[in-house]
Amino acid sequence: MFISISRVLTVVARPAALLTLVAIVAACDLDVPTGATAPVTPVVLAKSSQATGAFVFKGQVPGGLLMIDFDRERTLIVGNTAEQLATICATGIFPEEITELDVLRPTGALHVLLQARDLPAVVWPVLSVDPCGELQGVTPLAEGIASGIYADNDLLDTSPGAGSFGITANGRMTETATGRPLQLRAKFRNVFLPDGTIKLPVNHILLQGLD
Repeated sequence: MFISISRVLTVVARPAALLTLVAIVAACDLDVPTGATAPVTPVVLAKSSQATGAFVFKGQVPGGLLMIDFDRERTLIVGNTAEQLATICATGIFPEEITELDVLRPTGALHVLLQARDLPAVVWPVLSVDPCGELQGVTPLAEGIASGIYADNDLLDTSPGAGSFGITANGRMTETATGRPLQLRAKFRNVFLPDGTIKLPVNHILLQGLD
């Protein structure tokens, strides 16, 4: 199973907040059955920039994005349907790909940008950072199509200044219980200040038409 460096490090550095689905499935100790093959990632760009001294990776990686809303007790995944989750957990093969851009600065700061564009999305009415263990069999609150962006200005927390990471997602959903259309508006942002203070200024998964 392919796991890019940003996913592994996201699990380590951001255990209680935002994780990508690839990392979460890996954290579930997922075993790929014999004979199954993980998707091969086509690298678009991986080079060292002579102008800035930075190392840049850009490519398509199999996976998706996940975020949670603590107050409303909701979990959002952009990258697969509820039905596809069972297959992902059983085989380790993801149905969609997201775009990843990693920039490693000479200072040691690792900037990460993940983009999921027009992919299946699901909102569950429960909190979970373990989809394979906790979301299978749970009826979704809504499903649809969404786009999301995850950004982290210092994934390894090496810079002396404040660190910030978060996700924004928007899309069109359908409420599972009634079939009525809903508008997804989701945003998460976490800030780490130099003095050790952690702030969560924005955290919501809103379904306009329901909320």
